[in-house]
This record gives sequence, structure tokens and C-alpha cells, in this order.
Amino acid sequence: MSSPVDCRTGPRAPAGGAGPWTHPAQSFYGPSDKDRPTRASLEHLLVSDNAVVIEYSPRLPEASIQALREWTYLQTATVAVPGGREPAVRAVTAAAELTCDGVDTIRLSALAGTRTFGRVTEHGDADEK
Repeated sequence: MSSPVDCRTGPRAPAGGAGPWTHPAQSFYGPSDKDRPTRASLEHLLVSDNAVVIEYSPRLPEASIQALREWTYLQTATVAVPGGREPAVRAVTAAAELTCDGVDTIRLSALAGTRTFGRVTEHGDADEK
């Protein structure tokens, strides 16, 4: 990216999303993918699976979406889904939120690194919910 990306961090505000959940079938969902994880599934990933969930604007340039796709597939417990028009990128963990006006994989990696690996809540199978 030619210009610096502006990012802001803060605590995560719970997004809600109670109800049945499933683990996503893939790590990256493109703008045209129809079978996206539900809000309940994303919240489950954050709270129970210590994941990073990224919502990105489908209006990002294709090169930025591709960079995010490649970064996501190199991560552990990370899912990226299309979001609204703003912010361009919103990445969250159970405790923190990062919003950016573009894709900054260094800042995304720093956020992902704040998780304590091995911290997963025992929660059974999705079929039991």
C-alpha cells in the first residue's frame, strides 16, 4: 500500500449474537461468498475459541482484499468476513478491537499476538447448541 494506514485500538464492545452457532468452514470469506458465518458463530469464535474475527469493507481495493486473504490463511484461529462500508477493517479478539482505514497486516499480527494460546473454553460440538 502506498500510503500509511491509520488504525485505532480499544476495548471490544460485545456484538451480541446469541443462538445456534457453527464453526466456519474456511478462514476467509470473499465479498461474493454466500454461506458466511452468522453473528452468533462469530461471537462464539471470539468468546469460546480465542479467535480473531475480521470484518472488512468489500469496497477495499482488490489488492488489499488479496493481502488480507493471504494474511488470514497464515494465521491460527482467524476468520475474515465482508462487513459494512465503514470501517475499512475491523478486527476483534475477545478483549480488544482494532479499526483501520485500510489493511495493515503488521497491526493485525500485533492484535493476533495479544491472545493467549491454549485458552479455549470447553464447549462441545455445535450440534449440541
